[in-house]
Amino acid sequence: ARRGPAAAESPGGAEEDAGEIGLAEFEEQVANLIRKHGNKKQPAFAKCADGCPEYLKKIKDNMSEQKRTEEAERNKPRLPDGYRQLPAEEVAETLQSLQKMRQELEVEFRKLPLMIQTDSQKRRQKAVLDKIEESDRAINIFSQPTVLVEA
Repeated sequence: ARRGPAAAESPGGAEEDAGEIGLAEFEEQVANLIRKHGNKKQPAFAKCADGCPEYLKKIKDNMSEQKRTEEAERNKPRLPDGYRQLPAEEVAETLQSLQKMRQELEVEFRKLPLMIQTDSQKRRQKAVLDKIEESDRAINIFSQPTVLVEA
């Protein structure tokens, strides 16, 4: 009768494999681990008033903020190459100066004679009307919500 290698190593014929432990030793190790780690409680997550953990609320807020910024970026008007958008302060300042110039041109137009007879009077009237028309176009452009100028 031939014996296996495990039977040759263990005296008394008890066949135990090399990594196994007995039930009593296992229970002793479990009791030691419970004594060592059993008193520690798992950290509870801080919860909001609605019972949702705060970390989930933060993640949700971050995601919604990211969606808002992406949506704003998508809806942002695309500027053509070589153009830039004027800041609101600069637009308001320019619009104000254009309106002032328009009022000055109206005053100049009122100073023209009622009966225009000479060529110089006709040229002067045409020049003033052209300037008024040009200022009206400029005022119309600067009254738009976005004003683009060449960069």
